[in-house]
Amino acid sequence: MIALFLLLGVIIACSRSSALTNPLLESLLSASTEEKFNDQFYLHGSVREEELPAIFEATTSRTDYRRRNGASLLCTTLKGNATNLQQRVILETKYVELWAIELDCVMDRDQGLAGKRPEMIKAALDDSNPRTLAVGLRAATLTNYPGAHEQARKYLDHQDAKVRAAAVSGLTPEDVRELLPRLQQMIAEENDEATWVLMAKSLIRTSDPDATDVVVKQLEKLEEKRDTLWLHFFNELALFTAPDAIITKLMFVLARGQSTLRDEAFSVFSRWVWSKHLDPKPEVVQMCIDEIKSGNLSNDPRRRPDAEPEQEECENMLSYMHDGKNPISDFEGRIRGKNAVEFAEKWLKDDKTNKENRKQ
Repeated sequence: MIALFLLLGVIIACSRSSALTNPLLESLLSASTEEKFNDQFYLHGSVREEELPAIFEATTSRTDYRRRNGASLLCTTLKGNATNLQQRVILETKYVELWAIELDCVMDRDQGLAGKRPEMIKAALDDSNPRTLAVGLRAATLTNYPGAHEQARKYLDHQDAKVRAAAVSGLTPEDVRELLPRLQQMIAEENDEATWVLMAKSLIRTSDPDATDVVVKQLEKLEEKRDTLWLHFFNELALFTAPDAIITKLMFVLARGQSTLRDEAFSVFSRWVWSKHLDPKPEVVQMCIDEIKSGNLSNDPRRRPDAEPEQEECENMLSYMHDGKNPISDFEGRIRGKNAVEFAEKWLKDDKTNKENRKQ
């Protein structure tokens, strides 16, 4: 009995020691609501490679929100063996919500994983959570799961708007072309922000260019009306959402396009780095090089005329990458114009070299 108490004491002590050594991660994993998770993720910043074992362990917790938080955090990084851990969750978890969270993050780059767990597809199609249902419908469509196509079209008439939004994920490109006027009307008339975002993600999930264009045009239309929805939409993405492949894809579409919302996409990419401390994306760094080269090359922080908003957002990101300081409060320390281009080009070269070295 004494030995048992001693063992329990050691376990508790180790657990407390782990929490004390990384209190931010512990607070993040212990967040009991999505709002608290977003707040804690903002404080914690980018996941570090050494945190991956604890994060993966959380996906097997007996507490539902701790499992969910662990799965969500795995989606935010490709560091270390994160990709392998994501696949393990997809292939091993007994919880359909975790399967859906992880599969949603990797399905675009590894569609073969969608059909590895047909029993999970079945469970997701019967799930009341619209987010889980959306992933199930998308996986079912990719794997020709029996009856999925009919179910998706049936759910377009569901009384719950979130279920209708989720159903869009299960549409085929042919469906999208046929139903495009209806889909445009659905997203145009949706006033609930959470449902609108789910609808936008569902449209992009179809990988149909016309469906993505519906989202872009709707965002532009909202801006013209001075509606606050798009402001909330981009702020939510930039500050409180763990970026996934779907949202990242939309940001690239906006940034590479000629819409009036290009600057918002650059703002999201920039704030993911300097505000949330996520790793910079080489593709974004290259876009910023091109943006600055075509803009104002002056390196004076007080330059006149001002640069375009897209360039300003790029320089905020590159400034943080340069010295690790908040570019908003450290105005004089920002790198501008040609100095920012030189830094970015060197960063890209070093990043490529480091990746090649890791492969050897």
